[in-house]
Amino acid sequence: MSVYSAAPSHAIGVWLLAVLFGLFVLKGAFALLLWAASRRPAVMTLPAQVCARHAVAAPLPNRPGQCARHYSATFQLTPQQRLEVAVSAAQYRALHEGDRGYVHLRGTKYLRFPPAPAANAP
Repeated sequence: MSVYSAAPSHAIGVWLLAVLFGLFVLKGAFALLLWAASRRPAVMTLPAQVCARHAVAAPLPNRPGQCARHYSATFQLTPQQRLEVAVSAAQYRALHEGDRGYVHLRGTKYLRFPPAPAANAP
């Protein structure tokens, strides 16, 4: 009488399944990172002039006497093209109508606007 078991060890099967699952997760994470990197827009630098600044105060519901402030700026890119972007309070205070310079954007997100030095500056 032979004492031979044809059934494989369950421990090997569990480890093999865990390794395969781990490889599947890593492959998916790597593919997701590549997809995100390819979808990220490049930074655009465009010559522009600040033509308007807007500050809107909206009352907050359930908070009487308080309001939320939203800031935006409009840039003249070409004689026919304007661009309005949301800005923070600090960025809003740094912008002045008539300033010329280069607006830096990532997609539709405003990054910065360093004004060009004045031509007649001493």
